[in-house]
Amino acid sequence: MSAISKVTATWLLTSTLFVSFASAQVLSSAPPLKEIPSLTHQAVPLLRAAAPLTVPEQVEPVAAPPPKETKQSRLQPEPSTPPTKTVRRHYRTGALESEQQVAKTPSGDDQPHGTYRAWDPQGRLIAQGQFAHGYADGRWERIYYGESAKKLLSDGQSGFQLPLVSEFRLHQGDVDGVWMISDAQDRRVRVWNFQRGLLHGETVVYFASGSRLRDSHYEQGVPVRVHREWDAEGSLKESHTFEHGRLLALETERWPDGSRRGYGKVLHPRYRLIADPDWWNGGVRIEASKPIGDATKVGEWNYFHPNGAVAQSGNYVRGEQEGAFSWWYPHGQLRASGTYRAGTPDGQWTWWHPGGEKQTSGTYAMGKETGTWNAWDTEGKLTKTTDYPGTRKTLQKDAEQEPGTHRPRGIRRERIDIPLTADRDSHRNLQVRPAETLRR
Repeated sequence: MSAISKVTATWLLTSTLFVSFASAQVLSSAPPLKEIPSLTHQAVPLLRAAAPLTVPEQVEPVAAPPPKETKQSRLQPEPSTPPTKTVRRHYRTGALESEQQVAKTPSGDDQPHGTYRAWDPQGRLIAQGQFAHGYADGRWERIYYGESAKKLLSDGQSGFQLPLVSEFRLHQGDVDGVWMISDAQDRRVRVWNFQRGLLHGETVVYFASGSRLRDSHYEQGVPVRVHREWDAEGSLKESHTFEHGRLLALETERWPDGSRRGYGKVLHPRYRLIADPDWWNGGVRIEASKPIGDATKVGEWNYFHPNGAVAQSGNYVRGEQEGAFSWWYPHGQLRASGTYRAGTPDGQWTWWHPGGEKQTSGTYAMGKETGTWNAWDTEGKLTKTTDYPGTRKTLQKDAEQEPGTHRPRGIRRERIDIPLTADRDSHRNLQVRPAETLRR
């Protein structure tokens, strides 16, 4: 059984995770003086509880008068340094576009410091918050109307009442704490948790009914735990597990006729994620690096003969054999059994003839034969006895006293290996062949 193909693993992960999104542009209504740049990005649908959200290129004009505000602002912070003046911008129609308080720096330049507010061409408030010494800081609100609000909703999120209100806290320009988008009835649309600009904690996307559509978890920007998605009836559609940023998935290998020849869990390569909270446009842009490292087998793996009988069973830790392994003949008779430690034969090993008679038995110590090895013929007659120098205790002690000087002969492998036979004369060093050779 060969190691997981890097190409195959990469294709599996990328075909599962990645899809391109068009770059989003900042709304034409005036953003704060410290503008948020527009980025071209890739998003990760499995992480789409924090996926980027497309916004319209311009605010849709509304002929009707501005609706009565459905929420009262909870923003009351005051800057420690008094602002020196207020800068106002206007649309060509003369309507007020933004209002920004500024203060003088020691060098005499103006910098944002104090209250910021912005309105759309219809006069509706679309943003308000505070700046402190040039940084957006403290509690903020962004309000979305019409088509700009609808663009923030994912598939399946119908039924919410507009406008949508985004509430979050910033610390020197970084999102810090809970970021929540809710509708006019105070129903949650989606929630992120951040720690100084990094996704940290649970992210959730909701149905209008209040039930969850998707959820996921992060630790310091790294996807962890279970990421799930449900349908409107509450049935689980997808569930994916991440361990320290690596997708843990069940992989199945098949024979040319489609029958199963092996299955087990694989930790896919790690991706370095960069999450850019675009709080002005209401989403999180996620960029991912190329895969780092290779996929590795973990947990129990089982392989089968073409007739469906079990051929091999054993456990893996970080891609290496660990603990008890067993092999069987196609007709079901146990063929060999032994134990590994960190990918190296270590402990008692036994082989059997196809008829079930014991063939060879002996002990390995970190890949070296030790003690007495015996061999029998199909009649059960002892045909050979070999005594090897050293004991498990002395071999282990020598290896510990001289780290790096002992290297097991032909044992450290990155692929799954199956003993050819128990013929001690031709396989003194546990010569093996790759599992795919046996499966052919």
